[in-house]
Amino acid sequence: PIDKRAICAKLLVAGKADPRLQDMTGETPIDACADEEIRLAMGGAPLHLHKAVQSRNPKDLGDCLAQLRAGRLEVTLDSMNQAGDTALNLAADTIWREGVDMLLAAGAAVGLPNYGGRTPLHSAALRGHHRIVQALLDQGASTNCKDVDPDHDPRFKSKSFEENPQQHRTPLHYAAGLGNIACMRLLLEQRSDVNDQDSQGQTPLHLCLQLREDNTQLDWGNGAQICGLEKRPEWNGRFASIIGPKVSKGEEHRFPVLLEGDTGDGVLLKSTNLQAIPDAV
Repeated sequence: PIDKRAICAKLLVAGKADPRLQDMTGETPIDACADEEIRLAMGGAPLHLHKAVQSRNPKDLGDCLAQLRAGRLEVTLDSMNQAGDTALNLAADTIWREGVDMLLAAGAAVGLPNYGGRTPLHSAALRGHHRIVQALLDQGASTNCKDVDPDHDPRFKSKSFEENPQQHRTPLHYAAGLGNIACMRLLLEQRSDVNDQDSQGQTPLHLCLQLREDNTQLDWGNGAQICGLEKRPEWNGRFASIIGPKVSKGEEHRFPVLLEGDTGDGVLLKSTNLQAIPDAV
């Protein structure tokens, strides 16, 4: 019965079963356990910080951090839950900016990945929260870290899986796939690689282009002109990045540019006389 699982776990541990033995993915029974009572029965540390983050209550989180500093908790600032998420990763994934700020101020590790290889910066970019992205970058988060493919099974020996065992997506891939220009701008300013390929050969550049059916045209003549920009709520701000493909020599020039400008409502709809980024592709 479900309500007897904690008792079973205690009996197994009492019988010398090792709850910290890893499976082929590196996960232990404690890691895999989503039930707090069973986790504790196997000797796992209580996830006080994670619970405080899930409650989204600054007082709860502040109390936990104070107890942690005083040495009254069995966890560390970077303890992980069953998915491998630290409290910081969970706060970024649930878009709780105040919690992110509190954990960073307490010294939480900014770049620890979960079992899917996703760091807090991945989570913030995926959720489209540029303020959290900025906070993580300010603390030195790596922009070119890559996640892993959750569908990959290491027991499957297909040649294609051996060649591309991971999804290998960077935070910029996620921001580009969402068309979130605010996050893209921040990541590009930190030299995130726009041509970095995932396991399917897709770059952030490709994902940008897929957002538009007409692959936004960049015509080079007396200056540059971007045509047909869409108005999107997530583009609200003074910047946008529109990317077009570069073609062979002798043909029309098309290549990445970074646009800056303002319109009355703060959304860039069209810009002319732009300069290209040298050797951008």
